Amino acid sequence: METIPLNRLTVKNNVAKKSIGCYRLGDPDHEGNFVVGYIGRSTRCLNKRLLDHASDGKFSMFQFLPLSSVRETFDTECRWFHLFRDKSQANLKHPDSPRMLNYKCKYCYRHPNMAMEEEKRLRGDA
Repeated sequence: METIPLNRLTVKNNVAKKSIGCYRLGDPDHEGNFVVGYIGRSTRCLNKRLLDHASDGKFSMFQFLPLSSVRETFDTECRWFHLFRDKSQANLKHPDSPRMLNYKCKYCYRHPNMAMEEEKRLRGDA
């Protein structure tokens, strides 16, 4: 996945309007490698969501993955959450199901220990 500088021009030039998908925001480490700091999704307009992030200036780089369905965006965001949750600097909350849909995280249910650990962490027991 390509890492792109996060600014309004690069978002406009790289992300199609009205597309949906997932994204990772971050900054380079001391060796220049991309370090994930935030994971998100947009089920309406990925371009607009990334423009909002570009305007707030919290991160300097982004990666994105256009997807074709709301379910795919939820599953991908959940997968990335489980892969990067211990390394993420900003959003430590498990992704919620999209509004009005009762999707369940297939990674929590495939890995029951992850689900138990997540529950403890959310309660503050861990």
